[in-house]
Amino acid sequence: TDDGSPEIKILSTQDYNNKGYDLNALSNTVIAARNPGSWANDLKVSIIDSKADQILSGINTSQVVNFTAAITNRSATVHVGSATTIGISTASISVGQVVRGDIIPEGTTVTAIPNVGIVSLSSPTTNSEGPITTVLDFGANAVVSSALAVGMGVTQTMVGKVIAGSGTTAAADGFLKGMITEIGNSQISVKILEHTTAAGVTTTRDYTPNGTYAFIAAGTVGFTTAGQSVSFGSTSYSSRVDWFDQQEITLSNSTIKWNTLAERPGTSSYASSRSSRFDEVHVVVIDDKGTVTGNAGTILEKHLGLSKATDAEFSAGSPSYWRKYIYTNSNQIFALGAPAGITTTSFNFGTFNTASDNGWDQKAQGISFAGSGVVTATLTGGKNYNGQTGIQTAGAMSASLGGITAGYDLFENKEEFDIDFLLMGSANYPEHEAQAIANKLISIAEIRKDVVAFISPNRGSFLGGSGGTTTLLSAADITDNVTGFYAPITSSTYAVFDSGYKYMFDRFSDTFRYVPLNGDIAGTCARNDINNFPWFSPAG
Repeated sequence: TDDGSPEIKILSTQDYNNKGYDLNALSNTVIAARNPGSWANDLKVSIIDSKADQILSGINTSQVVNFTAAITNRSATVHVGSATTIGISTASISVGQVVRGDIIPEGTTVTAIPNVGIVSLSSPTTNSEGPITTVLDFGANAVVSSALAVGMGVTQTMVGKVIAGSGTTAAADGFLKGMITEIGNSQISVKILEHTTAAGVTTTRDYTPNGTYAFIAAGTVGFTTAGQSVSFGSTSYSSRVDWFDQQEITLSNSTIKWNTLAERPGTSSYASSRSSRFDEVHVVVIDDKGTVTGNAGTILEKHLGLSKATDAEFSAGSPSYWRKYIYTNSNQIFALGAPAGITTTSFNFGTFNTASDNGWDQKAQGISFAGSGVVTATLTGGKNYNGQTGIQTAGAMSASLGGITAGYDLFENKEEFDIDFLLMGSANYPEHEAQAIANKLISIAEIRKDVVAFISPNRGSFLGGSGGTTTLLSAADITDNVTGFYAPITSSTYAVFDSGYKYMFDRFSDTFRYVPLNGDIAGTCARNDINNFPWFSPAG
């Protein structure tokens, strides 16, 4: 599992359901391996959602500028676009005062009052057309020590942007609103949420990279404490980057950029139609050290565009709920619950009140799902027989006779396990134990009467040697040993006996091995069933 939990043991997909994992998410474990033992140890599983949209850098995260207004909402006229001189009542205005307004750049001050009714500014206004009439505030700035925090509101003027409609365009006004979801070294990550016009009309908006609904390349943003309605300060930033484009999966020997694997996650059409947001999540499984494929960093599985909502579907009858989809489609993992420490990524509509009902693994209706960002976990804790963690460790691959027969007992239940073939597998046991396993398989086949057991002689019938060396016995000895092995085995029309071993290259261990043929014979029968009919002879 991702947390190495020894308590999580999933014997099969049926066991997954029987333990209620299909309906109940776990709180501490996110991912568990499907494969037993240490086989899946060191696989990496990476998850990403839309926790943030942009990263604003060159920002002071420990203090803000607090503006105190001496004059508010004074009407002013700008006769041309991008002007440094405005027409306004100059009563009580003085040189040096800070000027605030939708079309006024941060830090603009009054530089002169050349005539009554005219004020000169230190920076040109941001409007592109004129004349326009707007309202301005005049006052003073003060630097306040106030650390930024995750969950605060972030706002920026929309003045100067153009909104494209259907065959028309319109000058934007009001402000763009988002939320701080991460804080780093002189930078914050923000999630775009809404646009509120100068008339007070609020509309839900999704982030558009380098577009209208994004914070500009460099500028000023205001901050509002969650639960409040008035900004407590502002600060400037020097650059922005796209959050998703920066996200990586860190492996032992390399890194993988998420944007090379998938499109940015966001909100699925299913969730959007139910007033829900930010439900999409991607999951990838990676052979980090090459222990499975032999090639470090190989991507084993990609599960993209999944949903955190339990009722989500790609289409009718095709679930997209991330845990259910992975249960059905993954060969490597089970998904058990949301990552720990998920972060709220939304306010209640039209306010700065934090959305509280945001957990994963619930129905979509009305939910703005919390974000995890990138979570990359290494699967650990898988153990082989006798509690061994290494495949090469003595006893790691040696199951007891009792353990093997107990496992095969499960297959007596034909209602629960729909199978065609029973394979003996390894026959590297003492002769009497291998004979007992063979008889067990035949017994199950006789009970079910809908499967065929495939049996191979024990390894000692063919191979000898000691001290790490393997020698092939003589043809006469092999013949005697094979006939002796099968002498006490139950005769059955539901079993196939073979009498050979093959010598093959194990590319994962870079060595040659002797392997019994029961798997090959079963494979030949399976191929015959697929290409012809079960009653055809597999041998032709």
